[in-house]
Amino acid sequence: MINKVRLKAVAVALLVHVVLCRYTGDILDEILQGDHHYDFKDLPADLKPFRLDDPDHGVKMGIPFTPCDDGVHGIELDWDPRSEAEIKCLPSDDVNNETRFIEVHETKHEEPIHVCLNTPIRYKTPLPLSGSHRPLWPMFGEYKYLPPQRWVHSLEHGAVVLLYHPCMADKPELAALRSLVRDCLGKHIITPYRHITRNMPYALLTYKHGLLIGLFRPTQEEDVNIVVNFIKAHALDAPEAMVFEDGQYSKGLMESATKYSDLKETRENVCAFLR
Repeated sequence: MINKVRLKAVAVALLVHVVLCRYTGDILDEILQGDHHYDFKDLPADLKPFRLDDPDHGVKMGIPFTPCDDGVHGIELDWDPRSEAEIKCLPSDDVNNETRFIEVHETKHEEPIHVCLNTPIRYKTPLPLSGSHRPLWPMFGEYKYLPPQRWVHSLEHGAVVLLYHPCMADKPELAALRSLVRDCLGKHIITPYRHITRNMPYALLTYKHGLLIGLFRPTQEEDVNIVVNFIKAHALDAPEAMVFEDGQYSKGLMESATKYSDLKETRENVCAFLR
């Protein structure tokens, strides 16, 4: 009699398990195959492979999770990789570089919240120096295009971001700036960005600091020193600079920074090649 009761209990437990697994699978299929994104906070607890909530940043960073951010699905909210709009030099673009250098600093504190891809991120300024960003940070290196919702996360990790107007893509000044940034540290992002100031078509950004660049003369030691001194003063001076791991997002990556660096520089050896 006891054995029969046990067998019935086992059978019922097995049936419940099968039903729950089928239910869970149906939900996951709907999430992973659908054209929309779910807020992971609304998912049943048994669908979360790990805790994704972060009391300080909203969502844990660096964990690919399709309902939130896996670096592939839903990225069109920030940038459609099929579009050329962000990387083309248009006939209507009136770009000049007569002004030399302007340094800017952010004094207001912007909360570094990790925001899933079901919510747009809009910045108060065309050149954000901190603020909300996507949970997955980008791999360091040069991109066909990288949206600010990604590179703002890089700033928080201590990176230097080199932006240039698309009309400057073939200029020798950009080649010189690119070389300086690559040689100074591995934690760098290089990307075109058409929302930059037109009379200063280059910008170096770090966490809370920016150097707008107009007329850059790569053969002049004075100009090179301005760029290098800015990088040495502000690179890796960020809340999460001790995160040495490369990122998880790579859409549009043309050349990885790991070709030049192990990403483990410290503030003491930034731009060490010039010492």
